[in-house]
Amino acid sequence: MRMKEMVRRTGVHERLLRYYEQQGLLEPDRLPSGYRVYGEPDVETVHR
Repeated sequence: MRMKEMVRRTGVHERLLRYYEQQGLLEPDRLPSGYRVYGEPDVETVHR
């Protein structure tokens, strides 16, 4: 899922998701266009 869907499902702001990525807590895949793609394990990580 892309960033907007991740925000909707977790209730966490985009900026905080990027911070979690910088801290190494999330490692979303990237599409060739550069968009982040999150998976179900990322949703669980944010909920913890």
